[in-house]
Amino acid sequence: MDFSIIVPTWNREELVEKLLKSLYDERKRYDKGKSELLIIDSSKGDAKEKIISFCEKYDGKYISGSDSVRQKRNKGISLAKYEYILFIDSDVTVKLGLLDEYYKAY
Repeated sequence: MDFSIIVPTWNREELVEKLLKSLYDERKRYDKGKSELLIIDSSKGDAKEKIISFCEKYDGKYISGSDSVRQKRNKGISLAKYEYILFIDSDVTVKLGLLDEYYKAY
């Protein structure tokens, strides 16, 4: 099953790095399909540059968005390549096996 992971964020560069690292490891081990990672961000300045750098390092696609979380999620949906969508907040990390559990749910 292929799916898009959408992460709305704003000025949480330290937390975003931890999340992207955990998602990178999890996406590498997932063998039941493809995934893409969309980071929808409204940060400015240094925070924005750091998040862009983390996206490059951990195979995420950086997308500039508005300040509204709802609008960020909707933008992510409109840009998603895959039918199945997983929303993850930027203040968490994922444990190994999350994507397999998501797969089993569908």
